[in-house]
Formats: sequence, C-alpha cells, structure tokens
Amino acid sequence: MKYPRKAANGHAGEFFFAYKVASVLGWPCRLFNIDIGIDAQVEVLDRARASTGKFVAFQIKTTTAEGLRDKTYVDERHLIYWRSLETPVFIVLVVLSQKAMYLQQIEKLRDYHKTANGQVRIDFDLNRDRFKKSSRTLIRAAADQAALSAIRQHLRTVDEGISNIRNILAQMEISPDPDDLINAMRMREEWRRGLDRAETLARNLGIGQSECSAADELLEAALDDLREYMEQGGMGEGWDDSSHGNGDIKKFLEEAR
Repeated sequence: MKYPRKAANGHAGEFFFAYKVASVLGWPCRLFNIDIGIDAQVEVLDRARASTGKFVAFQIKTTTAEGLRDKTYVDERHLIYWRSLETPVFIVLVVLSQKAMYLQQIEKLRDYHKTANGQVRIDFDLNRDRFKKSSRTLIRAAADQAALSAIRQHLRTVDEGISNIRNILAQMEISPDPDDLINAMRMREEWRRGLDRAETLARNLGIGQSECSAADELLEAALDDLREYMEQGGMGEGWDDSSHGNGDIKKFLEEAR
C-alpha cells in the first residue's frame, strides 16, 4: 500500500492547523475524517476558558511550494456551499515550507475572481491574514456575528408583529375593522414564541440580550396600545360573547405580565 505525497501534505497541513489553534489560541479543534467541504471545526472559548457555544468552520489548503504564496483556488460549488451555512467559514492557506498559515473569512457578498476553468481564486494579504495570537479576535467576531444573525432571525418575527399592530391601529382611524384587532390579539403568542427563541439563544450564546430586551419592550408596548384601543371600544363585552371573540378578548384585556 502506498501513501501518496499529496495525501501526506494534506494531512500535514490539517495537523499543523490543529496544532497552531490549540497551542496559540488554546481552543479546541476538531478535524473531520470525511471531507465534504469543511476540514475542521473550532470551538470558541471565553476568557475564562469556558465554551461560548459558538463554532467556526475551516477549509484548509496546503502547499509545499518554496517562497511566498498568496493565493489558493477552490471549486465554485464549495464557495456556494460555504455561503449557505449559518456557521462562519474561514479558508486557510498552510505553507509548510514556511511553517506559517494565513486565513480569511469567506464573505457571502464578496465578488471573488473566477478562473476560466470554473475555479474561484482566494487572495491573501500575507501581512494582514497571517495567523497569530490576535487572530482570536477575528475568529471570535465572526462567531459573534453569526450568533447575532441567528438571534435576529427570530426577532424579525417580533418586529413584524409590532409593525402589524401599529398598522392596524393606524388603519382603524380610516376604516375600522374589529376583526383585524382580534386577529392581531391572537397572533401575540406566536410573536412571543419568536421572542422566547431569541432570548434562549442570547442566554446560551452570551450575546444579543440588549436587542431581545428592546424587542420585548416594544412588543409589550404595542400590545398595551392594542389592549387599550379594544377596551375603549367596549370589545370586552358584546364582541367577546360573539363567534368572533370566543372569550379570548376578556382574557387579553385582563392579561398582565
């Protein structure tokens, strides 16, 4: 059985990457045996060396060429795949002859250079992109941004609920429709579930708590305005006993948090 030089170099690059992450950053690094476009996963730790619950993915390219090497090439299908992930992805160039490596985050909107044979060229700045202890800040920022994006996705439901309530109340001055008020009232649990999901992520990932608190306050203020409008319109009486209310309106008007 033979061990191809190309495979040996690839493994050397992956092991070198894992060694540098563990020794320089002090973070756990998991190498994947099966290559489906991601070679390694790094777990981000806080200053007390506890897990933050955030992860970053890496694709490792290795070269044994002598001298400076400031670019590598990837398949376009891999670029499409990396951009589809919620986890941030970094491309790493390991230069074994220099015992150095360079990394940069794959950007979703960047216009990368495409070659005639369908490859995508990744250019590195050999000063800015060189892996060093301060790379911790770059990787952590990418993980934080991904966490915020996930939290904001849930908060988008809350924002839509707030806008929905505001628009309905404004429309009441022009063309009153009590059914719209009741529908908004009944949607409140869905909006609160979105907020709960965002708050759970924020607690677990240690980021985005202020955005969740602001969304909570705005949602409850909008619901208070909806409640006040319905109460002033006497909807807790006749409407609640009708097929429209089904007893929900009185419950909503008396709801307290």
